This record gives sequence, C-alpha cells and structure tokens, in this order.
Amino acid sequence: MTVDGEPVADFVPGTNTIVLENVDKAHDIVVIFGEDKAYDISLSDNLGDNAKVEFTDSEGNVIDSSKAGKVVTINISDISSKKVLTDVKVNGTSITVSATDNGYTGTFVMPDDSVEVEVVLIDKANKTALAIAIDMAEAADLENVVPAVVTEFNEALENAKAVYSNEKATQEEVNNAFDRLANAMHMLEFYKGDKTALQKQVDQINDLDGSKYIESSWSDMLPVLDKANDVLVDVNAMQGEVDEAFTELVKAFLNLRLKPNKDLLQELINKANNLNAANYSAKTWAVVADALNEAKAVLEDPEATQDQVDNAKDVLAKGLAGLVANEENIDSAVKAGDTTVSIKTGDDSLIGVFAGLGLLSMATIVTSYKRKED
Repeated sequence: MTVDGEPVADFVPGTNTIVLENVDKAHDIVVIFGEDKAYDISLSDNLGDNAKVEFTDSEGNVIDSSKAGKVVTINISDISSKKVLTDVKVNGTSITVSATDNGYTGTFVMPDDSVEVEVVLIDKANKTALAIAIDMAEAADLENVVPAVVTEFNEALENAKAVYSNEKATQEEVNNAFDRLANAMHMLEFYKGDKTALQKQVDQINDLDGSKYIESSWSDMLPVLDKANDVLVDVNAMQGEVDEAFTELVKAFLNLRLKPNKDLLQELINKANNLNAANYSAKTWAVVADALNEAKAVLEDPEATQDQVDNAKDVLAKGLAGLVANEENIDSAVKAGDTTVSIKTGDDSLIGVFAGLGLLSMATIVTSYKRKED
C-alpha cells in the first residue's frame, strides 16, 4: 500500500485499517494485494523418530500449508524419553511454546512466503550423580569450617539445585554443577584453626621492651611476629597455618638475646685508662694494652653477648693483676731479697684496681646468678 506514492503498510488478506493524519486534502491511495494462495510449511529433517510434529489451522485441521496472515498452531508430542525440547524456530526465529499433557504447543502467523520449522531436541542429561551430591550436601555439617569454604559450598549447592531443576540443562552443565559441588564438599574439613596459643604468644611478645634486647635478635623476630598477626586476622586460616605460625614465633622468641650488662667492664676500662704505662714493664703492659683494646671493642659492640663481655672483663682484670712495675721505679731502700715492691710514682689507681678485682669478680658471679634466676 502507498499513500501519495510513499509506502505506509503491508496489507494481508482480511480487514485492514489505516489512519490519515491530514484530511483537508485529497490523497492518492494505492492498495496492492498479494496473490491469495497458501504457502508451504515444512519441518527440518533433524527430528528422526524422536518426536511427532503436526501443524493445525484455527479449526484444528492438520495442515502442511497456509495462507498469509493465518494463525498456525504447532503441536509437538511423543518426545523420546532420552530427549529434551530446548527450542522451536520458524524461519530461524524462536517462538514461545508451552507444555501440554503429552508435549508442547505454540503458534505463529503465516507470512506471505513458505516457512521451515525447526524443533530443537537435545539428549536428556543424566542427573543421577548430581541428585546424590545434592542430598549429601544438604546434610553436611558446616560448623568450624573456614568462611571461604562455607561461601563457596553454599553457592555450589544452590547452583546444583538450579541445574537439577532445569529440564533443558545439558549434560555439560550437569557435569560442571556436580564437579563444583564435589570440590566444595572435598574442602569441608578445612576447619578454622584454634588461635588461642598463638594469640597468647603474640601478647607476650607485645609486652616486651625491644630496647632491652640485642638489635639483631629483635629484628629477626619482627617479621615472624608480623606473619603471626596476619594469621590471627585471617578468618580462613586453618590449623596447619596457625600451628606453623605459632612454632616459628616461639622459636623467634627463644632466640631473643638480652643486651649484656657492661657496667663492670666499663669500670675496669676506666681504671685501666687511668694507669701510666711508663710505670710498668713493657711486657706486662703489652698484655694489658691488648686486653684493653679488646675490652673497648666489646664495649662498643651492640651485638656483644654477656659471655663476650664477661670474657673481656676477665682477660683485662688478669692483665692488670699481672702488671710489673719498672725497676727504676722501685724504691732503692728495698733490701735484697725483699719481694715487696714499692711504687714511687704515686700511681694509686693500680692499687685500687687490685683491691677491686676481688669485688668485681664477686659482683660478676652475683650478676650472672641473678640473670639466670630471671
């Protein structure tokens, strides 16, 4: 049909209505009707014996052709028990069908051309294993299971139920749903770890004063502590992870080393520094000089252990105790055979050192004893 030479509608046999917007002028209306004939309805040859398909007109008569504009009903029945209907297409376009007692039915309007109808059937999926998995999953105990596994398990179960209820689900979809649910069920023994002991150890370390420990041992412990804290806040941490973090943290804690007490060593160094090397024999002073240098190195070493401090102190004390005065400083009034040496230089600090060596040794013993008790 054309109005003033412009196409406005395609008419089909029957009653047709047009609306003219401008009625104040004359219009040239041309209506051309197509040939009044029936067009063939064919069925694609993919069905075989898997279903029965019939086409009927509005009066229920079985037909294999129809005139344009007529409503055609398609009836699909006797579908094989091994097949499932997934789609019905008319000239490649899907139409809506509804279930009946023995199959499906749908309608379409016959165009002014022949049509080919395709009924799409697929193999019915075997859902036996999926049904068993769903039954077992619904009875599963999720207590103490890590949250991540619980979430995946619930989602996998809901997906499995949806696929099981879908009559058009393919075997691949069924298999995928089963595999996902099975994998989730395999993880149901991923229990949340008991973090009580780990938390207690972390709290104990957090109460320590890092400045009291040798820097290297404290620095080595910090990454282990960080890992333990990560495990504590991880809601999905399992017992194996918790146990590993606890073991590593305990070892790091036991490897901590307190900074040694260097007070006695410092005191001995100070006294040695106050001595006059000229007052003593070169041989005995050389021993003191070496011991003094080693003692100073230990004193300045932030990584020195208590054993190293104690050893340096003992060596320096022994060296001081072995000092021998120069002969030229020996009082000439001393008689031959007199083993008592008199010092004329007024170097009283050495006397103080000798007097204090016994006290230093006793203090070292007491200090070591107290540290062991602590």
